[in-house]
Amino acid sequence: MINFFRSSSIGGTILLAILFLAVRIPAYILGVDISATEVKYLALAEKIAQGDWLYLDIWDNSAPFSAFFYTILYGIFGKTNTPYLVISGLLVFIQAIQWSYWLVRTKMYQERNQVPAIIYLVMACLWADCYTLSPEIMANTFLIMALGNTFMHLNEQNQTEKSFEIGLYLGIAGMFHLPYFLFVGGVILAFLLFSGTRFKEYVLLCLGLLLPFTLIGLVFYFKNGFPAFVNFFIVGFINVPHHLNLDTLTFITIGAFPVVLTLFSFLALLQSVGFINYQLRCQQSMFLVLIFGVIAFFINPEIGIGSLAILWCALSFFIAHLFLLFKKRILRNIIFLLFLFIGIGINFAFLLNTIPKDLQSYYPKPKKIVIPPIKQSKVWVLSSDVSWYLYNKAITPFFNWDLSKKYLQKLDYYDIQADIYNKIMFEKPHIIVGDEKTIELLFNKLPTIAERYVKEKYYWKLKK
Repeated sequence: MINFFRSSSIGGTILLAILFLAVRIPAYILGVDISATEVKYLALAEKIAQGDWLYLDIWDNSAPFSAFFYTILYGIFGKTNTPYLVISGLLVFIQAIQWSYWLVRTKMYQERNQVPAIIYLVMACLWADCYTLSPEIMANTFLIMALGNTFMHLNEQNQTEKSFEIGLYLGIAGMFHLPYFLFVGGVILAFLLFSGTRFKEYVLLCLGLLLPFTLIGLVFYFKNGFPAFVNFFIVGFINVPHHLNLDTLTFITIGAFPVVLTLFSFLALLQSVGFINYQLRCQQSMFLVLIFGVIAFFINPEIGIGSLAILWCALSFFIAHLFLLFKKRILRNIIFLLFLFIGIGINFAFLLNTIPKDLQSYYPKPKKIVIPPIKQSKVWVLSSDVSWYLYNKAITPFFNWDLSKKYLQKLDYYDIQADIYNKIMFEKPHIIVGDEKTIELLFNKLPTIAERYVKEKYYWKLKK
């Protein structure tokens, strides 16, 4: 079956589209549960669309380009995650074709093929959170262009300078998702070790990398918000606690699937012959990119299977070599079919909850967000439970609990008390919910606010 993808013909592209739709459409029909991450971005887009400024009026560490794109979708489609699912699917398919095109154009393999594209698409169907429009998926569009131009730069026969473009694409990717800035480390090492790059080109690379950051920084500078931009976008991203968004064993089991294939591909490449020096340099450069990608993956505040999108390019690059270097046709097809079966099977096993009963204690069903009974209210959530924001309006600047809880717990300082008091009196939240200790501390320090609310079950409601 892999022979269908061992050419870069239109027929292979059509088959890719059919296979991708055959996986995605049933998943959409069966229902992909809305995730907490999607709820967060819907609420964030709603606040920005209503005139609040990210970092100034909204304490969050989301990247500016991602937040801006979510706001555009909110303005067009409203507060629904359906566009996230559809646009994500379209974008992932375009990226797979785009990545395959760059690899063929730069002659990374000994034959023209679309094997990296099918591998990229399978990895994009491993888990439910791969289906949504994440910042990583948006950033991949520009990472692919940066890597493609890096290959061209490493080609001694190419006379055009690509350093500025490479830096610019990485800079744009980083403004969609901050960890993508780390890929510049892999690119610089590749230039140092495998090319005769001049000092001027390193300067151009850095200028391109910093250009998007500088332009956005200037916007916030003229809004008197540059310190807030740096504090929340960079410092806030690094300092927040890291956590898995699924159980550890499930993450290790699913994550091991592409990792093991990549390790086998390394063994296959070490034993292979026939690659020219240029191709070997690019393989070594992609290994450096993979290392920096792994570092970028683990500095994510929220780590999950969907976060592996940051590695899809590097993993598909190497795994494709594994299949293309097999000389025995029957064995190659069997292994490729196993790859498709396992990759797609993992997705539907959890989606349909068909995990054997003996294994369900080890691989529990992913938790769904619980929708609160209250809707159409102004809500202030003092916890990481963003489910309240799906059918309610998020108010006050304290949007991200990890970034705001230390500030909210410093109520011994008069200026902080006054700031919180003014924000509550201005916004007048209908519901205050979350960490009870913090809320009780808040009410003890601000009795005027406490008098306006009455406790009902596990939340406080504004008195009529």
